[in-house]
This record gives sequence, structure tokens and C-alpha cells, in this order.
Amino acid sequence: MLLSMASAASASKLVGLASTKPAVGQTVPMQTTLTDIPGAIGMPFAGVDEGLAWHYGDPFAEQRLLESGHGTVDLSNRGVIRIEGEERLAFLNSLTTQAMDRMQPGSSVLTLDLSMNGFVLHELHVVDDATTCWVTCEPTSTDALLTYFTRMRFRMELIIENVTDEWAVLFQPIAEVHPDFLTWVTPDVSRWAAREILVPRSAAASLVSAAPVGVWAYNAYRVAAGIPRQGFETDHHTIPHELGWIGSAVHLNKGCYRGQETVSKVARMGKPPRRLTLLHFDGSQDDMPAVATEVLLGETVVGFVGTAVQHHELGPIALAVLKRNTDPAATLSVAGMNAQQEIVVEV
Repeated sequence: MLLSMASAASASKLVGLASTKPAVGQTVPMQTTLTDIPGAIGMPFAGVDEGLAWHYGDPFAEQRLLESGHGTVDLSNRGVIRIEGEERLAFLNSLTTQAMDRMQPGSSVLTLDLSMNGFVLHELHVVDDATTCWVTCEPTSTDALLTYFTRMRFRMELIIENVTDEWAVLFQPIAEVHPDFLTWVTPDVSRWAAREILVPRSAAASLVSAAPVGVWAYNAYRVAAGIPRQGFETDHHTIPHELGWIGSAVHLNKGCYRGQETVSKVARMGKPPRRLTLLHFDGSQDDMPAVATEVLLGETVVGFVGTAVQHHELGPIALAVLKRNTDPAATLSVAGMNAQQEIVVEV
């Protein structure tokens, strides 16, 4: 059943992202496909995805479309940074968590920028085209990464520039390199067989309109697969081990990078303090919990909610980050709703 404009507005209660606001200094994307595709419904709340399409009339049908391996999601709010020069791979290899110095043309990686204490600052999707590394990131990360890369370049002969206004990122649920566009492919296809393609902004609308899918369906697809997102399932104390990023985004046997000591120590000598979990809500309330809502065991806070969504088959679900020692069989409480746990990351 198609949703009217009025019902779409009221349905905003079903997606718990309303409290996610852009960071100070965040720039609005130059252009998205929202106004170019008939039937597109904009996001009903402010946040980092403001300006994208929330859905195109039937978000549950769009979820099923993604699960069938079809559909395109406009993610053109993602920042795009271009790094050109012979030393580009060694440069990124020295700054981030993944081994990148031997990347082959056309290959892609997921990598992280960490703080000195090993906390996750930025999640980077990188694809190399033999002369240039193309880095895409959350819209809140673009300016910070551009500044950091420029400052760390030193005497390397590199061209580093923000080209977000020229290139758009589109998501498709297929783990194959696109024949026509630069393609970033998800590293762990057993959980998340998908790709992001980098296209000129002028071409984005025609590509999306063939089988448009909105952010609502994209988030439901991502949450059901247990895939974390920076700024939603991360906070200022997140380390990669908690979200399952060891291996897929972090190489444990490479050269030094910022935050490596914490990564190595936890991987070899201990366990992370928290773990990523999928919560299944009892559906007793229409309102979905917002990002950072506390998760309770009795009266004790044991974690926080990241992305909460209505899934077409699983019902109300959310990704949450919980204390490691939380009993997996315990019934938890979130915003007045009971929740059962499904462990995503074993720690």
C-alpha cells in the first residue's frame, strides 16, 4: 500500500533517527536526486541524511527489492576525497588501519582512522584506479579528513582535494565491480554483499530512477545484516573490535598507524568492553528509539541504541552496542519496550 504525504510524516515515528543532527561545520551536499525523481519523499527529520530520499512510496517493497539484489540508493551525502600521486597508497597505509600499500588497480578496501587512543574517528571506503585513490566517507568526516590528510602529506607529491560537489555515491545490493563506474565492494560479502559506485552527479538521477530505494529501506537492510555505521553505532569510546571491524577494516600485521597500540593490545591480550548486538523489540510502542537511547537491564544502563528501524519481516529492530558481560539471554528495556538480543559480534 502506498503511503501518502500525510501518512509518511506520521510514519517517521517508525524510524529512530530523529535525534541525529549534523555536526558543527557540516556542509550540505551540493545536489542529490531527491527533487529529480517523481514520488520521492524527503527525510521527515533533521540529521546527517537530510536531503536524501526517505522512500518512494512503499518502503517495505523497497526493502524486498534490495533483498532480491536490485535497486539503487542515493547516498550522495557521502564525502568524496581524491588523492593522486605515486605515494598515495603508502600514504594511506601509514595513516589508517587496513593494509593498502599493495592495492591493485580497481580493488577496494574498508579502513579506519583512529585516535591516538585507538578510538574510531572515521570510517573510509577506498577504491584505487591505478593513478588515484578515491576515498568516500560520512558527510561529517569530509572536512576533518581533508585537513588531516593535507597536514600529514609533508613532502609527498600528492594532490588531495574534496570533489564531493562533482561525484555522487550510489548504493546497490550486489558485490560485483560495475562495468562503467569506480566501485567499492563490501569486504565481508557473507554478511553484506553490496557495492557503492562513484558516478558524476549529473548522471545520478537517471541511475537511481531505474529502481529507486530510499534511506528507510537501506537502513533496514543494513541493520538486519548487522552492519555498523559511523556516527550511529559508534561513540567517542568505540574501538574496532566491538563492531566486528578486525579483519574487514583492520589488518593486525601491518606497519604502524595512529591508535595501533590499543588495537594490538586488545586483539592479543584481552577483550573489548562492548559488543555489537541486534535487538528485537516487542512492538508495544509505535515510536522507535532515537540514536543514543539508553539500553537497560533492570535499572542498569548496559549500552546504547544505534539505528532503529521497522523491517518488513523482522518487525521493529535495532543495532545496539552493549557491555560485553551483558547476559545474551536477558530481556532488555529500551524506551519502555522489551527487547531480545541476537549477538552480531562475538567477543
